[in-house]
Amino acid sequence: MAKAKQRDVEHLGGRFLNILIACSSDEAYFNQVTKNTFDDLLTSIKEKRPANEPQFKADFDERLLNTFNKDKAQRLYRLYARSGVAQTPTLYVLNTLWHSNKDDHNLNDQDMQSGKRIFAKDLEVVGEMKRAGVTILAGTDGPYAQGGDALHSELELLVKAGLTPLQALQAATRDAAMAMGVLNDVGTIEVGKIADLVLLDSDPLKNISNTRKINAVVLHGQLFSMEELSSIGNH
Repeated sequence: MAKAKQRDVEHLGGRFLNILIACSSDEAYFNQVTKNTFDDLLTSIKEKRPANEPQFKADFDERLLNTFNKDKAQRLYRLYARSGVAQTPTLYVLNTLWHSNKDDHNLNDQDMQSGKRIFAKDLEVVGEMKRAGVTILAGTDGPYAQGGDALHSELELLVKAGLTPLQALQAATRDAAMAMGVLNDVGTIEVGKIADLVLLDSDPLKNISNTRKINAVVLHGQLFSMEELSSIGNH
């Protein structure tokens, strides 16, 4: 993807755990398992049955975690940074994968615990990527019933992964606009840019959860108070 000049990679590989597989000393084995999984997914659609997805099982996950190779990981992070490839990890949705697939794949307690360890490794990887110079972007893979609340959760998870509150905010504003090629119009507060702002009651640099304490929103230069926003949400 770096050689193809792809600008952004999402989900850390998502449900197929591609980033962790790329960082494994047993990568060839996991790639073969993933190929078989894709083949079965296509067959299962034709046969109208659930697919076999071994990546949710404890034996797969523990082998993947035990073969994580820090040197391979750092080479991958440096390649991303050097090639200008951003990563949008969508930690909010990655944190739900095992729960949302528990019934379909008959996941047991051991599988669920391994899923938690996989997510902990995802957080570690995102922090290491940022420290290696990779651009991290804030995305949720929505839409969700929670609406914008999912983005607040994503920012909190980015901080949990090791980004500073400022870096997390930049992932959703300046860095996102830069990645989309629209930094001249949005992404930072500057004269001549579109006035899209969120006004808060507390400093998010002290606690990223303060992004939830919204006082008002400015959309294209028009001010909306929380009372007005609540009224719109109730209609």
